[in-house]
Amino acid sequence: MNILSIAPYTLFPVNSGGRSGIVYLNDGLGRLCNLYTLTTKDTAIPSPEYHFTVLPSFPKSAVRYLPFVNFFIIKHAIRKYRIDAIVCNHPYMMPGAYWAAKVFGIPVFQRSHNIESERFKTIGKKWWPLMKWYEQKSMHWADGVFFISEEDIEWAERNYAVAPSKSFLIPFGTNIEAAPPPDDTLKIKLADQLKINPHKKWIYFLGVLDYYPNEQAVLNILHHVVPRISHAGDEYELIIAGKGLSADIIREISTVENVHYTGFIDKLDDFLMACDVMLNPLLLGGGVKTKLIEALAYNNSVVSFDAAAIGVEQQLCGGKLLTVKDHDWDAFAATIISTLGAETKTQTPDSFYKNYYWGSIAQKAVGILKSFRKSHSG
Repeated sequence: MNILSIAPYTLFPVNSGGRSGIVYLNDGLGRLCNLYTLTTKDTAIPSPEYHFTVLPSFPKSAVRYLPFVNFFIIKHAIRKYRIDAIVCNHPYMMPGAYWAAKVFGIPVFQRSHNIESERFKTIGKKWWPLMKWYEQKSMHWADGVFFISEEDIEWAERNYAVAPSKSFLIPFGTNIEAAPPPDDTLKIKLADQLKINPHKKWIYFLGVLDYYPNEQAVLNILHHVVPRISHAGDEYELIIAGKGLSADIIREISTVENVHYTGFIDKLDDFLMACDVMLNPLLLGGGVKTKLIEALAYNNSVVSFDAAAIGVEQQLCGGKLLTVKDHDWDAFAATIISTLGAETKTQTPDSFYKNYYWGSIAQKAVGILKSFRKSHSG
């Protein structure tokens, strides 16, 4: 089977949830079929570790979103690579993808990384109603929609009148197939580099920190969480990691005991293995928080608000995903303290990996695409 994936922006480096969601699903699909990814001309060809072909074809400017521009690019790729089905990431390129799919009689799917209009609404974009109209139209044009959570499926069926027969759960995942064994030497090594006490539990928040919802999460940690857990200072070190944090917030962090800003983490795998608890106090933005899945995959516990844990099935996490009501900072802090009291770091159960490993997710997606190809050909 030949699948065309359409990405509306450059894919590399893989430094955001949106990029990782496209790259790693494409890599999984590319292990099972021939996967071609149309993306912008400024996308560098990745190393051979990825199992898909990158086609840097769309203009770098905003003109790439115009249907009469991307239609011909998509049409050319379908003909050249004998494409059997299209997966359009985000709604932005759907009109051109829809028309091109109609020309060749092949199915086109939209992959919804979140309900984009709701995300725009929560972060204050005034034109979110226009996105709502456009997003709804895109889902109706599609033969099927890949959603990342049951909550998004229910929302789209209720608010966009998307038919249940075309709604499919294809969650965000992890490249880790099973729980990694503990390695105590990593914490000692990193503690020396970061100048952080290795004998305490490491709590962390990680993300692209010039993204407004993440920046607000950092401020919430400083202003609402730290004062409430400061009496337990002998038990933890709190780490804020990621690039883009403002100079003012960095200065504020430098004045707070037990709180550290590391900037960009070079060896992320080692860092996640060394940590113990992830904080997920996001109240803005939408969609599944990919860092949450990543944390669980590395055996870390997660303390999260309910809204920030949407899309992850709690019953699969072996008690390691702990959620509290949104804005309840007292409960959030109390849950952190309770988690710190656990004597040992337990492993995430196999049930989590069976559901969230990218290889398993890709197999499910290919099965759905093949079934729609047969219905079109018939």
